[in-house]
Amino acid sequence: MATDERLLKWEDDRLTVVCDQSSWLPANATLQNVIEDGAGVLWLATRRLGLFRLVDGRPVPVSTENAQVRAITADSESNLWLATDGGGIRRLRPKTFTLLNSASGLPDDYSTSVCEDAAGAIWCADRRNGLVRVLASQARVFASSEAGDTHQRRQRLSRP
Repeated sequence: MATDERLLKWEDDRLTVVCDQSSWLPANATLQNVIEDGAGVLWLATRRLGLFRLVDGRPVPVSTENAQVRAITADSESNLWLATDGGGIRRLRPKTFTLLNSASGLPDDYSTSVCEDAAGAIWCADRRNGLVRVLASQARVFASSEAGDTHQRRQRLSRP
C-alpha cells in the first residue's frame, strides 16, 4: 500500500512499513502502480518518471522507452508487463545471465576454461593469473603451487 507518507506491506497478518516517503519515491514522481514480483522485488510505475525498482529502500530507475507507465503486472515466467501511455505494452524479461569479468572482480577478462564444482564455486583458467575460483561473488587466484592442493580439495567436494 502506498500513502503520501510511506510504503507499507501486509504480511503475516500485520502491516509493516517498507520505507518512508523521503526515500521510496522521487519528490516529483506521481505513483501509478506498485507490484511485488515473485522474487519479492517492488516495482513502482510513475506517471512522468517511468519505472523504478526498490533496492534497499531506494528507488532505482529502470530504463523503459516511455516515461509514462500506467500499470504493471507479472506473468508466470517472471516477465513484467508495462502498460504505457502512448508507448503501447512493454515486456521486461529477467536477466538470465551473470557476467563475470574484471569489472566484477576477476583478475582478467580472458579465460580459457570454466566449470562449476559441487559446492557451486565457478573455476576458470585465465591467461595471465592461472586458476581462479569465484564463490559468493569473491574471486581468489591460486598460485601454480597451490593448484595441486586445490585440485585435491575440489575432488573431495565432488564426492557424495
